[in-house]
Amino acid sequence: MKFRNIAELHNKTSEILKEIDDEGYIIITSYGKPTAMIKKISEEEIEDLVIENNPVIKESIIKSYEDYIKNGGTTIEEVMKKLKI
Repeated sequence: MKFRNIAELHNKTSEILKEIDDEGYIIITSYGKPTAMIKKISEEEIEDLVIENNPVIKESIIKSYEDYIKNGGTTIEEVMKKLKI
């Protein structure tokens, strides 16, 4: 686990980003206390991150789940019939 302070992040950003490739993540500190973590991320992970943190998508998932709990689900046959498969 590596720690870097904010001044180092400001002055050596590209060097720190290369370290993340080796370490996986780096903790950024301010006045000796952890403030942030920079983590290596793949294309697949960024898609999940965007979906999980998009308020519109999140609200849609919550509403869909609440509707499922209240009214029950739909069978695959019903879905295929609606899609005319």
